[in-house]
Amino acid sequence: MNTMKLWLGESDGRSFFLSVATVEKDDFLSFDWTYKGHRIVLQRRTAVDDEPPVGRQPDGSWYVLVVEAGRLVGKEREVWYDFDENDLVNGENWKAVQEWPLAKDVAVRMREIARLITQHQADLSVIQDDIKEMEAICRREAERVGVKLLGE
Repeated sequence: MNTMKLWLGESDGRSFFLSVATVEKDDFLSFDWTYKGHRIVLQRRTAVDDEPPVGRQPDGSWYVLVVEAGRLVGKEREVWYDFDENDLVNGENWKAVQEWPLAKDVAVRMREIARLITQHQADLSVIQDDIKEMEAICRREAERVGVKLLGE
């Protein structure tokens, strides 16, 4: 089993957003608990270098923590424009291809781990077991919905 790379939106514990790469070059599997509910979404990058409509304000902006092998390897600013099933994130178009429910108990645990990762981003060594649990949840849920993750 290879190392999994997690792209995790900073979380205050009320919501979370996490993406992992799939074996398909432009596909990511996202797990979230947002105003849209708790769910798993297969997202596909359909274009790059797009610009938002003139005068349109972003629907959201946040930092994404990039975690690999239990370490913080990056922190990226994301700017999001919501167009229902098609989103524009940092100049890339993303289409929601398929969606599945995420069980509430699983979503609650993922939300808690997302909060811990955000809280301890300066020293993730204190929550290594939680990070491994998050990776295991991602693997298990990806298998449940029939999506193969990168490195699996």
